[in-house]
Amino acid sequence: MQIIHRAGASFRLMAVYKKVIRWKEGCIWSSDEELALEAGRCGWKTISREVGIHRNLGIIHIEHGWRVYQGKRLRTRIIRLAIPETLDPEIIVRDLHHHTVHSGPSREVVHTVSSGPNHTVHCGPITIATIEEGASRDVSA
Repeated sequence: MQIIHRAGASFRLMAVYKKVIRWKEGCIWSSDEELALEAGRCGWKTISREVGIHRNLGIIHIEHGWRVYQGKRLRTRIIRLAIPETLDPEIIVRDLHHHTVHSGPSREVVHTVSSGPNHTVHCGPITIATIEEGASRDVSA
């Protein structure tokens, strides 16, 4: 999104990606018309332009192919999210392997999070000070 913002491009298509991506395959098969419907019923030409902008920015990769549907040969397109080959040094990419949680009443303690199927995060009991700062009394919240 930083790349789109720096280019002055629209976020419309970026908002649609999350809704239409096939997470198991990591790709988007939707046509421009289908993407336009998901993007608030804008025109398919608008989506086509935005797909081109995203491709030129390097944040998507497009593969073209063919398939047969009802005896007719149709051209297909697969969109995959990508990272540009060269990133501007001002673009910040999160390091997903080193997320930290700032917890405790004064937030001075940093704990590395190891989350996953067999790990849990324990931040400690809710204290009066954290409740006064606005924390929920419900520990599960």
